[in-house]
Amino acid sequence: MILEVFTNVQSSKACSSIYHTNLLAKLATSNNVSILLNLLVLGSSHVKTMVLKIFKQLILIDRIPCSTFDQAAKDIIVPGSKAESIMNAQVKIVDFETVPFIGFLFRFALTIREKMWSKTQLDSEGGYAVSQELISTMRAIYERSSDEKSNNHPWHLSLKTNIEQIFEENKLSKFKTDSSIELETLFSLIRGCEYLGMMPCSKAKIIEDHKSDKAEKPKEKFC
Repeated sequence: MILEVFTNVQSSKACSSIYHTNLLAKLATSNNVSILLNLLVLGSSHVKTMVLKIFKQLILIDRIPCSTFDQAAKDIIVPGSKAESIMNAQVKIVDFETVPFIGFLFRFALTIREKMWSKTQLDSEGGYAVSQELISTMRAIYERSSDEKSNNHPWHLSLKTNIEQIFEENKLSKFKTDSSIELETLFSLIRGCEYLGMMPCSKAKIIEDHKSDKAEKPKEKFC
């Protein structure tokens, strides 16, 4: 029911009006966001995608405080639930403790990708698309406009800090060995480094001497 309400409002003719924004802001209570998060966890891949598209619009409405989403992420963590197993996913690189909503989205994307690379686990059909939509949602937060208000947003700051600390502390090689899927998921937030795209520190075949008339065997180098 809640999903239908949000979808109807989202697709209404007044989609760009102030009335539309105000209505979404009123609907986005902590309880309703919790319902959407549960649908994200338990719904089909189609439902998951619909929920994430709704979140993409809600997070851009300044009237909805990030605390609403963060509280909802805490509320769905029930002992023995699938949401709890997602939130308990082991991470070695990122630290999203102060932003539970972002932490939940990241861990959800990570668990899907770990299953996709595992030989012993099989994820449901549509897992790749859902993973991409999760990354796209977090990237929308990371790429918010460069005005001072957006730069000081706690979600944006947390994502920015988690990405930059890898370069600052020069831990890429270690994480590439110990936490390759988590590293790939984190770098996917940078446009151009998304899943199956160009991941920093991955191997690529290049030809160094482009002036040579002779065909040379491509050499592997880290990018």
